[in-house]
Amino acid sequence: MSSLAKSTVNCTNSIIISDVKIHMDSEGRYSLNDLHVASGKEEKHQPAFFMRRNETIELINEIFNSADMQNKNPVLSKKGRYGGTYVCKELVYSYAMWISAAFALKVIRAYDAMVTATQERKAIGGKTSVAERTPLRDAVNMLVGKKGLRYDDAYNMVHQRFGIDSIDELSIEQIPLAVEYIHRVVLEGELIGKQEKKANELSAKEANSLVWLWDYANRSQALFRELYPALKQIQSNYSGRCYDYGHEFSYVIGMARDVLINHTRDVDINEPDGPTNLSAWMRLKNKELPPSVHNY
Repeated sequence: MSSLAKSTVNCTNSIIISDVKIHMDSEGRYSLNDLHVASGKEEKHQPAFFMRRNETIELINEIFNSADMQNKNPVLSKKGRYGGTYVCKELVYSYAMWISAAFALKVIRAYDAMVTATQERKAIGGKTSVAERTPLRDAVNMLVGKKGLRYDDAYNMVHQRFGIDSIDELSIEQIPLAVEYIHRVVLEGELIGKQEKKANELSAKEANSLVWLWDYANRSQALFRELYPALKQIQSNYSGRCYDYGHEFSYVIGMARDVLINHTRDVDINEPDGPTNLSAWMRLKNKELPPSVHNY
């Protein structure tokens, strides 16, 4: 197999290990943070500990010196919603083997399955393979079970939503969008012809408490990220945990913001018992992250 650093796959081609989605960046590097979760998330297996090993450092140097890399970095730290440490395939295998032979076998088989699915997709002209449509079929099965619909009606919802005649016409990029749509129908009851759901009944006081909690989580994550280099420098036992707390929850914090934005549109902040933490509301609205702990 060619190096992941040469791959052009994106996050829609991410693999699934132990029911955990392992995200990939635009150059095919895997998220070690996701792999840590998939392995069972034991503290001794934190990515930060793996990256500090002499064997890992030597392997990175060998990868850097290999002709296959073509000046691409085998390791990259990312911020944002899917932040964390992203590494090339060779380091993924090394990390998995460091954890256990059983986990390494899971990783190898998952990667092989992804490569096979990609080859199948190319063979049928760039559309999705049967394996890649499995998450959508699972979502439709759940919709049928929860809402008591017929399968043809459930699939017709997808057809109408995306303007297609059959789900095999969906592109690989559209599969997660279709799954998300079906999940939303299950959760919100958004069936064909149903009117828009009622506005959220949260009071201004209740909404303010949730916004305050989101702001605390957002600022805490920023604090952990700033503390990590100093803790790593003094070789603190808490450095690995600090790194994870500063990166692992970016996705959850981003999702929580989306929910709060959606459910607080009609909140009147001028109510007598309305929001008191206006700074938190502004950071929520503007998706701000404090640039420095000194601004807290």
